[in-house]
Parts: sequence; structure tokens; C-alpha cells
Amino acid sequence: MPVSNPINPIAGVVAEYDPFHNGHLYHLHETLRNTGGKAVAVISGGFTQRGEPSLLNKAARAEAALLCGFSVVFMLPAACSCAAAEIFAAGGVGILDAIGADYLSFGAENPELPALQAIAGITLDEPPEYKAALKEGLSSGLSFAAARTQALRARGFGEDLLKNPNNILAIEYLKAIKALDSRMIPVPVKRSGAAHNADAVIPASGSRLAAPGASASYLRKRARAGDISALRDYMPPESFGILEREHAAGRFGPLADDFASILHYTLIREKYNSIMRNDNNFERMWRRAAMGKSSVTEIADAVSGRYFTKARARRAVFRFILGLPPEDAMARRPAYARVLGFRREDAGLLSRIVKQSKIPVVTNLRPGDNETLRLDLAAEEIYGMGKVNGLRRGMVII
Repeated sequence: MPVSNPINPIAGVVAEYDPFHNGHLYHLHETLRNTGGKAVAVISGGFTQRGEPSLLNKAARAEAALLCGFSVVFMLPAACSCAAAEIFAAGGVGILDAIGADYLSFGAENPELPALQAIAGITLDEPPEYKAALKEGLSSGLSFAAARTQALRARGFGEDLLKNPNNILAIEYLKAIKALDSRMIPVPVKRSGAAHNADAVIPASGSRLAAPGASASYLRKRARAGDISALRDYMPPESFGILEREHAAGRFGPLADDFASILHYTLIREKYNSIMRNDNNFERMWRRAAMGKSSVTEIADAVSGRYFTKARARRAVFRFILGLPPEDAMARRPAYARVLGFRREDAGLLSRIVKQSKIPVVTNLRPGDNETLRLDLAAEEIYGMGKVNGLRRGMVII
């Protein structure tokens, strides 16, 4: 059902779009239908929340988002995009709040806003009963995520709300809105299509967009294998054309293991400094894991286990390579909003955003004294290392 909205509203989405598929298009259309406004996106750069380099570079993904209906696309700084869900969400919400977005739209397996908001409030405010249950779980040897789930289940919240990946991100978005005291109105949209990280292809049923659905992880896997034509039905034509073009031009992004040499060099240079927050044993684990391992995947897999997920271990590897600050030392709101692209017909909207934004809107890449922007530009250079064909740096204008 459409929500009550202000005049000329801006609806924001935080995403990766690697690649942009039919489920993303469904979410965008539902966002526009429910808010009656223009949609803007904040997307990751070359290094993602799953702890891997992106398949498609940021310019290609921004182009796909614009062609499929977004008005403006901004970039989430690497320090936020290659980070835990809490920081990924806080960075994206921080940018959208600062530029004056009226709505935050996000997908969820269970788009039950009151329940999701209740969980967000508990995990942000940490009332005594919850905090005691969380501490008990951690003391018993559970990981933080498992201890939090146990503490929330004790308060009556169902397993499906707490473990589905899009629900988890939805809770973090709602926490960020509450922490910022943002005026943005949350708009949850039920996730359509294949499950997150699923290989199975799920035909869409009863949706307004009668198109087959597949997860982004499935599409990346098939694309890496060179099976491009088989993906046509699972992506909007505009997005599929970009995937086809980038593959033909040899511009697919690097694999995690392409960074093995730079990782080992950085380990030696930094004398094995600890790179994971609040993990007293991690330095010793990292040294042991690095010995005799020839790939980033092997090292990250060796570090992951009961306490560290593989995604967290991979993020730690790439934060170390990129020279990013520890996650717990970061400001929650980025200091700028970098424009990756916009539609010509929406140039007026971009001008409005520039005027009303509480942080600088960056269209000209002059890092100056901005350390985060310098780290972003360095991350782009590292992402493109060894590529024969250059990567676009200028804005995408459709």
C-alpha cells in the first residue's frame, strides 16, 4: 500500500547491484509505486560487504541502476561497503539522511515493520534484560551473532525474523535511522525471487513483474564461468546488456585470490599487526594461517570458524590490504556523498540534493585533505590492478 508522502519525495536504497537483476527491478518498482517519488541509490564500490571484489565495477553497476530507473547513484565509501552489516547500513543510511531523502526502502524476507523496529530498538538501546542475556550467551562461547539471536528469541521474536539475511540488514537500517534520529520513513518491500546466496533459480509467481528470478550470487557464479547468455532471462535487458559488454571487453573484476601477492607483501610490511577488532587471539591465528597458504581464500578459510564467519574473515583481509581503519574506529556517517552518475532528466533533482545536503556532494575527484576519499581512490587503483582495460572514473550520465 502506498505510504503518505511529502511533495516531490526522494526514496533512497542502499545496495550492491552486482549485478542488477529482476528482483532488484521489482524492488525499485515497488519503491516508486509506494512512495510516488524519485529513487536514488547508494551502492558499494569495488569491495563488497560479502568480503570480495565486485564482479562489475562501480561505473557499470551505476549505469545499470540508472538505465533501470534510478535518478541518481551515489557511492558508499570502501570503509563502509567492505564492513559488517551494521556499518554497511549505517554508512548508506547516513548518506541518504544527509542528502535529504524522505524514504528508505529495503527488501526483507519478513517485511513486518513493527517487529523489525522493535528488534532494532532493543539491539540499539540494549535494555538490562537483553544485555544480561547477551552477556550470558557470549560467556557460554557463542559468537556475537548467535548470542544476540538467542537473547532476542528469549524475548519472543521468531527465528525467521532473526536469521534471514535481508531481515538482518533491515534491522540494521532501522537501527541507523533511530541512531541518527532521522526523519526518513522506512518502506520495507517483501523480497522477491531466489533466496540470498542461493544457487536455485526461483520463477516469480504473482508479481507485477512476471520474470524469472535468480540470486546475485548465482548470477555471479554463472558469469564467472562465462555462461553469459544463460542469464538473459534473469536480468532486465539494460542490465544484461552491460554484463555482456563488460564480459566481452574483459572488464570483469578481479577475484579474491588475485590479491595473494599484495596480501603477503602487506603482511610482511605491517609485521602482522592485528587487523580484527576486539580479537585478542587473532594476530596469532593470522600468522599461523598465513604460513604455507598461497591464496586469500585459503587464508580466510583457515581463520574462519566458530567465532569468525568466512565473510568476516574475508572483509578483514581486504580491509588490511586497503589500509582501511578498524571498523570500531570509524565515524558512522560518511563525510561526503560521492555521485557516481545521474539521469539528465533528473539534473534538477541532483541540484536540489546539492543545495539541501548536510554533507558535501562530491562530483569532482580532488581528495585534498579528505582521508576517506583518498582511501577510496586508492581502493579503486587496487581493484583495477593488473587489468588490461582501464576502468571508468568519471560520472555516468544517462
